[in-house]
Amino acid sequence: MYPRAEFSNRERQVIDLLFEGKSNKQIAQELHISNRKVEFHLSNIYAKLDVTSRTEAVLILSENGPRESIGAPKPASYGKPQLKRRPHPTIIGSILFQSNG
Repeated sequence: MYPRAEFSNRERQVIDLLFEGKSNKQIAQELHISNRKVEFHLSNIYAKLDVTSRTEAVLILSENGPRESIGAPKPASYGKPQLKRRPHPTIIGSILFQSNG
């Protein structure tokens, strides 16, 4: 577990967009900042969480309640994942896929 990190308002905005699966370019466009500035904010976020990638950051923030860990209210769409039905195999052509629902 990481120490409770304090994030700036801009870092919180970047984190929100990370949770939406946005790329650095999309984050930059939405926040009206440069790609370099997005990289700067991500670097600060990674350092505060002691991680090296956006995937690790999202996982850690998800495990610890993303909005609680960044000091913002927790919307209904975030939190513990809901239980899903048991995966069942689906055959498309000659390839077997595992489906989550």
